Amino acid sequence: MRAVFLDQTFRLPHPKRVRTPLLVLGGTEDGLISQKEVRTTARVYGADVELFTGMGHMLMLEPGWPAVAERICSWLGARGL
Repeated sequence: MRAVFLDQTFRLPHPKRVRTPLLVLGGTEDGLISQKEVRTTARVYGADVELFTGMGHMLMLEPGWPAVAERICSWLGARGL
């Protein structure tokens, strides 16, 4: 089931077509996207990556969501965005 879901919904653009800075986030307890997949995605796109310890797939719905929001805000701020 996971493979079917990912095949149908997780088609990433070709890395050479992406020209914007990227931040790839994940949770260490994500049952859908593994830590390896998060890191690989970031590496392929030359993106910054952050894994949040103890968090699952729905980062913004987890009890620790303020840390995720702060990371996003600080990442954007560091780029003047």
